[in-house]
Amino acid sequence: MNRLYRIRKEAMLGGVCAGLAEYLNIDVTIVRLFFLLFTLTGGMGVGIYLLLWILLPVKDEPDSQADFGDRARRMGEEFGEAMRRSDTNRTRLVGIALLLVGVYFLLQSLNIPWLHFLRGEVVWAGLLIVAGVALLTRSLRGS
Repeated sequence: MNRLYRIRKEAMLGGVCAGLAEYLNIDVTIVRLFFLLFTLTGGMGVGIYLLLWILLPVKDEPDSQADFGDRARRMGEEFGEAMRRSDTNRTRLVGIALLLVGVYFLLQSLNIPWLHFLRGEVVWAGLLIVAGVALLTRSLRGS
């Protein structure tokens, strides 16, 4: 039975996206983009990520019986470790993400009529359609 875990060896931060990608059998970049877009369109992405970081066990590590406070402290330690690691890919992706967030908010604040599609509702609908098509296409291919 396929279980949901965090995967630290492929982690940029806590391994949540890598674990979700393995569980869903999709590319981790897609999961990371969804978390970014969840954050942009409603701010829920960060909260969901942090909650999953605390709740999900790490793959190939014994399941601990730690309480919520211990898991939250461990998350803080892991975050510190992730920030100290020098990783050019992570730095590049964070830079791209910050750039996209900045451009999104700038375009949204300009109030240009033909950019009305940047509203959160439209972005969410588009994301759900793209995700559904991607998952259906993958399942029809037999991957």
